Amino acid sequence: FGDNSPNVVYLARPCQFVQDYRCLQKYWTTARFSKEVIDAEKEAILSVSQAQEVILTGFSGGAQVAGLVAVMTPELKIKKMITIAGNLDHKSWTDYHQVPALNQSLNLADYKEKYLSLPQEHYVGGKDKVVPAVLVEDFVGVDNVREVPTAEHNKGWERIYPLIQLER
Repeated sequence: FGDNSPNVVYLARPCQFVQDYRCLQKYWTTARFSKEVIDAEKEAILSVSQAQEVILTGFSGGAQVAGLVAVMTPELKIKKMITIAGNLDHKSWTDYHQVPALNQSLNLADYKEKYLSLPQEHYVGGKDKVVPAVLVEDFVGVDNVREVPTAEHNKGWERIYPLIQLER
C-alpha cells in the first residue's frame, strides 16, 4: 500500500491466505460480508488496537467490511474512516451491475445513519467501472468524496497515498 506510518496493520479477508475446512465458498460470494466475516475482522481489529483510536481504511469490498466493523463495534474508537474505490452499499452495487445479490451478507446501507455520523473521506476512481463514483456519492454525498481522475478500480491510486497519510 505504501504507508510509511509506524502503526499500520493490514488485514486480509478471512480465508484469503489460509486453507481450512471452515473456509467455505459462500465467504467469497454471497456471504462475503456475513456476520461471521465481520465478527472475525472485528476481533482482529479490537485485539490489535488495544483500546487505542483507529483509522480504518478499506479498499473495494474492504470498505464495506471496515464500515460494518465500525458501526457494529461501539467499543472501537474510530478516529476516521477512509475508503478507496469503496463498495459501501452492496445492494446498489449488485443492482448496478445486474449480478446476483449478496443475500447472505450484512449491508452497510442498513446502518447508514450511524456510519454517516463518523468522520470520513472517500476516494473514487474517475475510470473505475467496478465501483463507479456515482455509487459512493449516492451513499455518502459529494462533500467527502475525492476523485482521482485517472484511477481505475485496481490501479492508479499511488498518488493518493501521501494524501491519506496527511489525513492521519
